[in-house]
Amino acid sequence: MRSLRTLLAALLFLAGSPVVHADSYAPPTPRTISSPTGTFLVRTLPPVREGKSDKWSKMTAIVYRLNPENQSYREISRFELDQQPGQILINDKGTRIVTFDGYFGMGYGDRVIAVMDGSGKDLKTWKLTDIYSQERIDRMTMTTSNIIWRSDVFMSRDDSVWITPPGAQFQSKDQLPNLKLDLKHLKLERIQQVKLEGID
Repeated sequence: MRSLRTLLAALLFLAGSPVVHADSYAPPTPRTISSPTGTFLVRTLPPVREGKSDKWSKMTAIVYRLNPENQSYREISRFELDQQPGQILINDKGTRIVTFDGYFGMGYGDRVIAVMDGSGKDLKTWKLTDIYSQERIDRMTMTTSNIIWRSDVFMSRDDSVWITPPGAQFQSKDQLPNLKLDLKHLKLERIQQVKLEGID
């Protein structure tokens, strides 16, 4: 009888606990991303194992510029990143590259957003706690390896990056705002009139 009561108590506890969704990932593959007008490309090559050892290379990013005369692209810079980003964007001048999160985890680490110059030098990085308070982060939907703080990201021609909030199935009770990243001044702005801790 006691074991049945224990089982029922455990089931009730689990039923009232927040749902944590499982994650699955395909192995990272090379990706090529265009600037808004196609003037620049950034291509990412995932890490590869070095020979038969357990050592892996870093992720490589290669920047190409368009030759409008023959529509070919020429490599202008190449650099390494410590981790594969979840998403990467480049502006039409080739002077700003923006990465979001890590490929195997959204919302964690020191590079939730990172802005670099065209050679891969960091200009500014954000942790999630630089954007939202910990209290608000705790109310976000979480999976086994992700904090769902955003949906899509888009580079515009005016050197702004638009960050859309999670879809309805991942929204917390207090709806998250759209964000705009100003690449010239390296500032985040909220678009909706929603209180957003961590942004001036």
